[in-house]
Amino acid sequence: MSKQTTDPSTIDPLITDVERFITRYVSLAADELRVIAVWILHTWQFSEQCPTPNTTPYLYIFSAQKGSGKTLLGIDVLETLVRNPLQTLNMTGPTVFRIVEDMRPTLLIDEVDAIWSGAKNDELRGVLNAGYRRGGKVPRVVPGGEVRMFSVFGPKALVGIDNAMLPDTVRDRCIPIHMHRATDSERADIQPFYHYEIEDEVAVVADRLHSWAVVHGAAIRDYRPTPIDGLSPRQWEICQSLLAVAHAAGCEASVREALARIFGNAVERRSPEQDLLSMIFEVFNDVPEKLGGPRDRVTTNEILAHIASDPRFASYNGQRLGKVLAPFGVTPTTIRMGNIVAKGYMRAAFIDAWERYL
Repeated sequence: MSKQTTDPSTIDPLITDVERFITRYVSLAADELRVIAVWILHTWQFSEQCPTPNTTPYLYIFSAQKGSGKTLLGIDVLETLVRNPLQTLNMTGPTVFRIVEDMRPTLLIDEVDAIWSGAKNDELRGVLNAGYRRGGKVPRVVPGGEVRMFSVFGPKALVGIDNAMLPDTVRDRCIPIHMHRATDSERADIQPFYHYEIEDEVAVVADRLHSWAVVHGAAIRDYRPTPIDGLSPRQWEICQSLLAVAHAAGCEASVREALARIFGNAVERRSPEQDLLSMIFEVFNDVPEKLGGPRDRVTTNEILAHIASDPRFASYNGQRLGKVLAPFGVTPTTIRMGNIVAKGYMRAAFIDAWERYL
């Protein structure tokens, strides 16, 4: 990525005012602070007076432990600054699509670590998967048997302890904001947050945010940023709307650099399916050197024996294995190994999946 710098004199005062407001109550690294400030401006692009963005990145505000300030930031502070905030707990899929359709809020979802703990909650996952892109809708049957398409597009912040339960497809639509406990020196500069003490101040800031979004809406809609090196296609897709806002606010260069660092520092989590592909790769390649290279075929039973060491796959049989591999374009076949004829897989069937997902 070419080196860019942000001239402080070009930054819209609204950005620095929002950042100062946030840091009165929460300790944040500079990169995360700048991205969150721009995301707050982005939520005001969903006003009826503004052109609608093409995508919206979710914020995933998380920590590995309590006491990091994640709820203070993600629920209390954001609620005072974003457009039309609505904070929720124990959100279900039907609740989300009806609320988003009717209220067009900025949704602040707390305790997402509990939402998927021990439960699939596929309906909510589907709503969040569709809701990051303009035109994102879900079909639902309403009373009377009619099928109706509900809009689920809108900005959302997800807050919780990172227990690895957030679905990968939802995580892919998020900018990760990793919170840490403040040090003693940092804590000395933080003020207690009392919403009733800042109501008048917040009303003034909200008016400024709305006015700014209306004034710059057309320019934001028409701006086309250049890609950020190192981001995946999905990461780049969700970041474009933020960069358009940052450009209008005079801080695009610093936001580009912040996003590159945030995504570069994020620990990439592999899905169980990716781990399964990796273990199958081991089966094909774990062969004596005298055989002259990796095997071109293995039996289904060999794969099942190897993956049984992982509790997630210990109960798999041939049918379950085939069903999980099918979306990758991998199907079993009858193979011959010497005098043995059995169900198995050819190495060639996995090449594309390994290249794409490992």
